[in-house]
Amino acid sequence: MKPHIRYGENGFRLYPPCTLRGEAATAFLRFSEDYFRALAKRYGEAARFRRRRDYLEADLSQAPRTLRAARRLGLER
Repeated sequence: MKPHIRYGENGFRLYPPCTLRGEAATAFLRFSEDYFRALAKRYGEAARFRRRRDYLEADLSQAPRTLRAARRLGLER
C-alpha cells in the first residue's frame, strides 16, 4: 500500500496507492497536498499544487528545499 511518485525536474506527481479507490483516494491526495503545503511553508517557500481526480501535481520550481525533502521520503516504487 505504497503511493507512487514520479519526479520531474521541478516537481512531482503523486498517485495514491492502488488499493485506495474513490473517497479514500481523494482524501489521501487532499492530505498529501496539505502536508507538502505545510512543509513548503515551514521552509518559507512558494509551492503550487494542482489536484486532479487521480493524482496530485506539485510545481516546486520556487521551492528547492521542499523538493529535496519530498525526494528524501523515498516514495518511489
